[in-house]
Amino acid sequence: MPDQPAASRSLPFARPADEVSLYRIASLATEVDDASTALHRVLDVLIEHFSANSGSIALLNPDSGRLEIETQRGLPDDYREVVLRLGQGITGWVAFHGRPQFVPDVSKDPRYVRVRPTVQSELAVPMEDNGQVLGVINLDSDVPGGFTERDLTLLIRFTAQATAVMQRLWQMQQLRGKARQLESLIGIGQSLVSKVEERELFETITRDARQIM
Repeated sequence: MPDQPAASRSLPFARPADEVSLYRIASLATEVDDASTALHRVLDVLIEHFSANSGSIALLNPDSGRLEIETQRGLPDDYREVVLRLGQGITGWVAFHGRPQFVPDVSKDPRYVRVRPTVQSELAVPMEDNGQVLGVINLDSDVPGGFTERDLTLLIRFTAQATAVMQRLWQMQQLRGKARQLESLIGIGQSLVSKVEERELFETITRDARQIM
């Protein structure tokens, strides 16, 4: 499927429901403090808005270079066995090239990797930060012509907002982790000052070091 024209991607919102869904995604930045929970809720909003029959959010594992599904709706129970390489399947293609795709008929697209036999059409949009692909949001429809080019334009905007929310939550989680490490280090320092028994010192430092790890 060729890339969508730039003009179609800038299509303004024309329906109140679009604005409501965008707001629901944006508000997750202050409503939740757990990134995993936010991913689940983002997908719920998207499934509902686009009336999709299934969907997933896969994140790129920088160590393995593969896409791993973090949250899904409507996929088979063995969905965790689906781990795509960059360039593999429509989702992997989107992650590799960093370009969204609207596939109106998956049976005619040789890239498609069938996970559910009833899927007819698909939308896939990369989650990007400064040109770096972090993951891919994917929606499926069991209805022929279940999605439109306008849907792709909207999903691009929703995905950009969702990515901004996730980046903030991931950063907050990192800061909280560093704060816990700092607290443990301070505790070790206080133990060094207050403890004089060598054995007790060793046991205290060992216990606190394990907590940090």
